[in-house]
Amino acid sequence: MKISNDILRVYKGSTAPDGTPMDSGERPAQRALIVDAVAHNPQGDELGPTHAAVTYDAPLETLAQEVRSRCRDCVHFDRRAWLKLAREYGSSPDMAKRKVVAEVREKLYLLTDIESNDMHQTQEGDYDVDQALVAMGICHPLTEIEREPIVVHPLAGCPLNLSNGSPAPFLFAPKDAPTDERINAAFDSIMEQAAR
Repeated sequence: MKISNDILRVYKGSTAPDGTPMDSGERPAQRALIVDAVAHNPQGDELGPTHAAVTYDAPLETLAQEVRSRCRDCVHFDRRAWLKLAREYGSSPDMAKRKVVAEVREKLYLLTDIESNDMHQTQEGDYDVDQALVAMGICHPLTEIEREPIVVHPLAGCPLNLSNGSPAPFLFAPKDAPTDERINAAFDSIMEQAAR
């Protein structure tokens, strides 16, 4: 599936259901990913191309924050470290090390979010697990906290909780000044449009 449009809708109203005022970041919003799909009838026959929407709701500031805190834009995202680790572990005689790479591959295979699937496609439009595998990176601060390699997808963000269930610290830091400017401008644009 290809994403043909990414729409952010902000619901009208400046008060919560109980009448208390809300600032623009608290307003409910919906992100809709419009995807190209193929329609089928109940018998499974292909009917042709169509569009489908995948949506989710959250406070506006939460959705806007996703734009500026993705792993690919973070100084701690280290793709080279992952590629080195994957080569070392993938060919290791130690089965526990091989299992680390196999588990990452399995999780990527089971990945169902459209944005990630759209990012890693073959020329035929199929999801390419091997392409996704080489796009991953190590998060160094999380690796230190968890005391094991923490492998993350470029479109991911900081987790809410650590593996022990305790709240995770927000570790994101922009990788450079141009990235910082770009992601802050995107966040500001979203919040300014919502304030209208």
